[in-house]
Amino acid sequence: MNANNDPALSNLKLVILDNNSNRAGGGFWTTYYPFAPLLLTSAEPTPSDTTAPIVDVGYEYNVNSNAVPYPTNVVSDLNSLVAYAYGYGYGAQESAPMPDLALEPVEPGAQHYHYVVAPDGTVVQTIPVNGNITYVTFQSDGLPLTRPLKMLPGGSILADGNKAIPGATHDGATSPGRANPVTQVVGNISSALGDLAKGLTKSASKTTPSTTSEPSS
Repeated sequence: MNANNDPALSNLKLVILDNNSNRAGGGFWTTYYPFAPLLLTSAEPTPSDTTAPIVDVGYEYNVNSNAVPYPTNVVSDLNSLVAYAYGYGYGAQESAPMPDLALEPVEPGAQHYHYVVAPDGTVVQTIPVNGNITYVTFQSDGLPLTRPLKMLPGGSILADGNKAIPGATHDGATSPGRANPVTQVVGNISSALGDLAKGLTKSASKTTPSTTSEPSS
């Protein structure tokens, strides 16, 4: 609509992207972009240069809007899977109210912000962001990985006592626009392969004997 200057844009009051998998710096597809073509979907982050008022809402640990940036971290992977299984973002976090500031229309080009919201609805961080999108991230009430413990008698005490499981936490939706570690790894591999190819080509040129033609008498 924005690219085509659709006049319907003027009638839009507010667009809310809930649990956006194409969230810049945290969405599943923007994090694991090499796999997007396999499912014929886009890995491009949601454009932030639109004139429509947009609020992008993410949920801590939810795989859609807060994907694990380092998939080799098994503990973090398990935490994210448990969050997905228990519907985090539509369960414990859904009771926190949307900040009024996030719902106020902001003129294109004006300063936009990322609001980080605690489970009780308190805005704990207000971070300036580039572009024309307002971001809201709802924090999780504890680690999803410990949630099964709360189903056991007295399990809440154990769960609350294990809020800081080493390796379970990760920053994703809490930092829209952050550098994507997956992108960095792929870029580093591509760069290394390119350097290797250049090195092999250079070595081959050095080891190839030069041939000169003797003048015929």
